[in-house]
Amino acid sequence: HFDRALGPMKAYGTTIVRMGEVGAGSLTKLVNQLLCFVHGAVAAEALGFGQRAGLDLAALGDVMRVSFGQSRMFDRTLTRALAGQFEAGAALRLYGKDLGLIDRAAEASGAPLPLTKAAESVLAKAKDEGLAEQDLAALVQLYWLGGRFDKSQ
Repeated sequence: HFDRALGPMKAYGTTIVRMGEVGAGSLTKLVNQLLCFVHGAVAAEALGFGQRAGLDLAALGDVMRVSFGQSRMFDRTLTRALAGQFEAGAALRLYGKDLGLIDRAAEASGAPLPLTKAAESVLAKAKDEGLAEQDLAALVQLYWLGGRFDKSQ
């Protein structure tokens, strides 16, 4: 099946890897979604910490880009947050579905996921704060002084 689908997959993707038996690709996507959400949540938390500590967030971004703390999600979150762009690329509520699927897969495999549990509580707080339809970068609003970013800070 993989070999038959290879041509069409190459038409819309550049990195095509056979992950294993049926279902392994879906589990790979869940690993990616877990990393995206946890990285995005901690990036928002780190930016909130930096803002509350009085750091220039643009300068912080310059330092992070050449530091071991650098990540695509940090760069993405910082860029969107500084611009106030919180409209959804993918709505936060959709991560709830993925985190639920991750929980079930982890339970089936016996994998402990304590940071996932913490991430789920961040997502629940975001939903409670009315951010469910906004982008992952909107999580910064949970951590910034006043709940919204002030570019003068």
